[in-house]
Amino acid sequence: MLLLGGDQHLWTYPGNWAQPWVPKEQSRNLRALAASNAAVYGVLTDGRVARLNGSWSPSSSGSWSPIEGSASWGASELGVTEDEHLLVIANGKLRLFEHNALRTLDCDAIDPVAVAGTVGDGAFLLDSAGTLYFNGDGRCDKVPAPAPLRRIAASSGRLLAVDTDGSVWRRRENAWARLPPPMKYQTGQAPVAKQAQDVAVSPYSTWLADTEGAIFMLSDEI
Repeated sequence: MLLLGGDQHLWTYPGNWAQPWVPKEQSRNLRALAASNAAVYGVLTDGRVARLNGSWSPSSSGSWSPIEGSASWGASELGVTEDEHLLVIANGKLRLFEHNALRTLDCDAIDPVAVAGTVGDGAFLLDSAGTLYFNGDGRCDKVPAPAPLRRIAASSGRLLAVDTDGSVWRRRENAWARLPPPMKYQTGQAPVAKQAQDVAVSPYSTWLADTEGAIFMLSDEI
């Protein structure tokens, strides 16, 4: 699990015993982060898009290598597909980076604010109104959603989303299900449900960040 922390640095989980969230000392300040099983990309504070070399484990001595020419992209968000394609929201448009250049995709008429890649050039994206679209198979299709959305994460088999009210949704086999809210347990207090702020996916789990910056994990089998 990777996390872009409030300090704008890359954190990893799990880490050392009793200190599960470990900041990567070699990391640069980042504006955005995206990762697959094999690659980690970030938008540096100067606007360049860079790839992390080497392992992202806490003991790694990896470094960031900026992509040549990426300072002019105006990159705001990134996504990486399961087959390692880099998606970029560049100057307010969804692009695919391949052969050292940005390629226009089918959803060029949409002005996205968030992207979540699936496979190939497949990608879910959100516009500023929280409307969901899917780019792929030579088309750009609007996808019905249960509410306006603000954050998304995806794999080839499912989509996770946080709506504008902080509820968490999962879309699998074209059906939406509301997931349980993150619950906080404190000594001497009743459990309290919290609104979600962001979402990420791993092969078998859903990761949530609440509005207070706490991290939760839900089994994807619920």
